Amino acid sequence: MNLEKYTKSELIEAIGMLTGGSYAEFERCLYCIDGNRVKKLCEEADRLNKVSTEARQQYIEMLKPYNGKKFSEIPIEVLRKHKAGSMPQEKRTTSGTRS
Repeated sequence: MNLEKYTKSELIEAIGMLTGGSYAEFERCLYCIDGNRVKKLCEEADRLNKVSTEARQQYIEMLKPYNGKKFSEIPIEVLRKHKAGSMPQEKRTTSGTRS
């Protein structure tokens, strides 16, 4: 079934028919949809948190040999290597567009 071919008002009418016009039932459906949205957002936040934690751990490991030294004493090649590798692959391949 291709719901995209129907107008918004037609879909609302169909929902009304399915719920028998019961606003409470319709509201419960919307609540479930909202819950699914929140769940997806939380899953994405968890994924990004893991990516961030991994990048931070790599940065910490990279700088361990330079503990106690000034930032200016860290070879520029080391910093460039981290900068090139710190951005997740998905961000390097996209042009900044949202999906």
